[in-house]
Amino acid sequence: MADIKTILRELSVIVGLGSARENKTINNVSPIEFIALAERYCENIKDNRSELNKIKFLKMFNSSEINSIKNGLMLGFYIHHKLIPMGKIYWTGRKVGLEYPFDMGVGNIGFSLKESSFILKNPAFSDYLNALIQPEKPFKTIHVFRHFAQDEFKRWFEYTYSKLKAKALSSRDNSSIFSYEDNYFIKRVGDAIVFGKTEDYISIPIPVSSQISEYEFNKQIPNDIVEHTLSKWIKENLEKKDKTYLVLKKKCSEAAGKNLKEYIDFAVTLTEMEEVKNNKFPLPSEISFKLNHFEHSALQVQVHDAKGLDRESLEHKKEFTIEIFGIDFKFIEK
Repeated sequence: MADIKTILRELSVIVGLGSARENKTINNVSPIEFIALAERYCENIKDNRSELNKIKFLKMFNSSEINSIKNGLMLGFYIHHKLIPMGKIYWTGRKVGLEYPFDMGVGNIGFSLKESSFILKNPAFSDYLNALIQPEKPFKTIHVFRHFAQDEFKRWFEYTYSKLKAKALSSRDNSSIFSYEDNYFIKRVGDAIVFGKTEDYISIPIPVSSQISEYEFNKQIPNDIVEHTLSKWIKENLEKKDKTYLVLKKKCSEAAGKNLKEYIDFAVTLTEMEEVKNNKFPLPSEISFKLNHFEHSALQVQVHDAKGLDRESLEHKKEFTIEIFGIDFKFIEK
């Protein structure tokens, strides 16, 4: 049987969706009022009385439960206004994972509302992008900041890593800078910052003087160690504490969102034109652009940086090609 927070989270999405359909706003409800709303909007609520009883016995909601309800109401509101699902709303309740691979349904559409749900696949960002733009060559993995906010991400990483380097320089030799679960660690050893994992006997030194890029850093340090060292150190030392860090992170998020939207809009425009659909104007397999030396060089540097490659490996070419949505964009220096 689910815990009270799970029950409130799932039912509040149903209440949020149902109230949005009626253009009603729900605020500060008591447990009894919440049950009445769930009974109003959920078609099969009577099949889940044991779950409702958990709410019924509450005198009032605590702050954590109120937060779960607010988030659920908001999600239900957006599901209605963005997806506009039609049909009766039902809740799988205790039967999720046994009879249903989702937590709630609207008509014939199922919605999974938690990370560890019994679903066939946990979609990655690349899966959503592939579904949206239908590229000829599907994306396997894609980092939204690295691909859609290269300059902002570069500045964010440089600042973040400079703060870690400053911490290392102020630490004694062979001392711990950060540790997590007595297994993952960051240490100052000599003139290097060492990232490691104790149980696997992994220690990877990076010279303090090194001007390492985000791409090179993630290339040298395994994802598991990055997640439990640098990422955890950032959360503990910079998140909600360092104003410059927060500004850089915000700029990175805004740029990535803007560029991602433009990228998707471009793809949809290419493929959804009536002329393309009707095969009156089939998409070309190749488009060529002739640029002057300055424009050609600048673009080549941007493409090189977007791939996360070291500038030293950049080799100027008179002609290069980028494949986007199955179309070869060829750039030629005049």
